[in-house]
Amino acid sequence: MRILADPHVSYTAKTAVILGNFDGFHRAHKTLAKACVAYAKQEGLTPAAFCFVNPPDKGEMLTDDDQKARLMKESGIELLFTYDFALLKELEPKEFVEKILLDTLQAKAVFCGFNYRFGKGRSAGAEELKDLLKDRAQLFVLPPVRDERGEVISSSKIRALLAAGNKKEAEKLLGHSTSQKL
Repeated sequence: MRILADPHVSYTAKTAVILGNFDGFHRAHKTLAKACVAYAKQEGLTPAAFCFVNPPDKGEMLTDDDQKARLMKESGIELLFTYDFALLKELEPKEFVEKILLDTLQAKAVFCGFNYRFGKGRSAGAEELKDLLKDRAQLFVLPPVRDERGEVISSSKIRALLAAGNKKEAEKLLGHSTSQKL
């Protein structure tokens, strides 16, 4: 897997890209990656992921950066774009889509979860992303992935389980072990 960290250098191949923080790269994230990789193979695109390093207010990460990259690679992601949040936090949604997704990442397909937020102050979501990508890239918004009890799998739920000392249940939702200490 190639890891690219300079938002000012454009990648040359066309990509299908998953968007998110991917804290923990849990089962819902893996579902997103699986859909992206399948579509990328079908359309001749490079499967990629975009996430920030040093995101604000995320607490302790459920997986460290090396484990996250390994899990993404195992899911079939070939490129990982990791940009420092501080460098891009002031971008308006339109700027993020045009400068990062379309120009830098060369995205032809974008995959995100139902609750994905982006742009300055997390001001935009999937509907705005759909409008901004219109006629330039496909957008796929995946519905929530649920556990065996029908509850939405999320990093915050996993953190709550860890805080309660239930590492076994947390790792079940992650789909792998966590680097976070109890």
